[in-house]
Amino acid sequence: MNALNRSKFGCPAFSGHGFTIVELMVAMVLGIFLSIGLIQMLAGNKASYKTRESLSRMQEDSSFAMDYLSEKMRIAGFDGCGKNSNVTNTLSLNSPPFWWQDYGADKLIRGFDGTDDGNGAESFSYVTGVTKADGTDAVIALLIDTTNTYFASSYTKDDATFAATVNTLDRANNSHLVADDIVLFCDGFTQKTALLRVDSVNTSTPSLTCTGSLTAVTVTPVTSGNSPGRFMDYIPMAFYLAPSKMGSVQSTDDTYLSLYQLQLGRNCPTNGGGTTPYCTLSQELVKGVQNMQILYGVDTDVTANGAANQYLTATSVTDWTRVVSMRIYLLIASTSTKDQAGHTPAAVVDQQQTGLKFPSDFSTNLAGTDYSLPSNDLRLYKVYTLAVRLRNR
Repeated sequence: MNALNRSKFGCPAFSGHGFTIVELMVAMVLGIFLSIGLIQMLAGNKASYKTRESLSRMQEDSSFAMDYLSEKMRIAGFDGCGKNSNVTNTLSLNSPPFWWQDYGADKLIRGFDGTDDGNGAESFSYVTGVTKADGTDAVIALLIDTTNTYFASSYTKDDATFAATVNTLDRANNSHLVADDIVLFCDGFTQKTALLRVDSVNTSTPSLTCTGSLTAVTVTPVTSGNSPGRFMDYIPMAFYLAPSKMGSVQSTDDTYLSLYQLQLGRNCPTNGGGTTPYCTLSQELVKGVQNMQILYGVDTDVTANGAANQYLTATSVTDWTRVVSMRIYLLIASTSTKDQAGHTPAAVVDQQQTGLKFPSDFSTNLAGTDYSLPSNDLRLYKVYTLAVRLRNR
C-alpha cells in the first residue's frame, strides 16, 4: 500500500487551488452592480413614498381649506328672516367705517382682486390691520353664527333702546352673551332685521338691552308669550393669503404663503382694525396655499332667477347683491423645502394627476391669471377648484 503524502505537520496533503484574481474581480464587479441596483430601487421607493406623502398632505390641506371656505360662503347673507328681508345697521360707524361695521345687503360678500382693487373704488387696504400677498385674491363674508340663537319671548323698542327677554344668554362653547357683543335681530312679524350692539345683559331674567340710533328699526313689539323674534351672534370674516408663520416654513416674503382668517375680536393686545373695545384677530388656517383666485357668478337677468349668467373678477362686479355663486381656485404647494421625488426644478401635478410637469413647459392658469412657478423651487404644486352656491341669494 502506498503511503499517503503527508505535510511536514503530519496531515494529509491535498492538491488544489483557490480563486484567481480575475475571478475575484469579476465577482466584485457583479456585486457592485447588484448593490447599485438595490440602492437605486430603495432610493426610488423612498422618493415615491415622499411624493405620495406630500400629495396626501396637500390633499388634506386642500380638503380642509375648501370645506371651511365652502361652509362660510354658503351661509353668507343668512339672517333668520328670509332672503328678501330688510336690514338696518344701527352700529356707530367710524368715518370711513371699518370693514366689519359696514353691514348691508350689498356688503355681505365682497371680493378683492390680486391687483388689490375690488368693489369699485375700494381696495384691500380697506381691511385694516393686515396685508395680503401681492397677486392673490381676498374675500369678505359678513356672517351670522347659526350655532347660537337667543329666542325672544317679549321685546319693546323706542328710538334709543331695544329691550328683550330671551330664553337664554348661553352659548354652545360655555360662554354667554355680554355687553358690547354685536347681534343680529330678526323680527318674524315684519320680516326685517337689525344689527345691534348689546348695551347690557341680565343673566337671571335672562334679558338684554341694546342701545343706539334705532329710529329706522321696524319691529312689532311683543309684551308676552312666544314671539318669532330671535337674536344671533354676528361673526364678520375676511379670508386672504399672507406669509406663513407656522413651524419650519416661517417666511417674511411671498415664498411660503398660508390661508388666513380675519375675525372680529374684543380687547386684543393690539387694536388692529377696530375701535375700542373691538379689534380684529388673524388666524393662520392652512399653510402652503400659494395663490387664491376667485370668480363670482353673477345673475344678470332683468328678473333675477338665482342662476349665474357669467363669472366675473371682483373688479368687474358692479352689484354684489347679484352674486349668487363663486368659483375658488387654490394653488397648494407641499410644505417641504426638500426635493420630494428627485425632480429638479419644481414639479406640478396636473388636475388629472396623470403625471408631473415642469415650469419649462407649464405655467398654471388660475381663473385667467397666469402664475409662473419659480424655477429653483423643489416643492410639488397642484390646483384645486371649488364651486360654491350662495344659498341666501
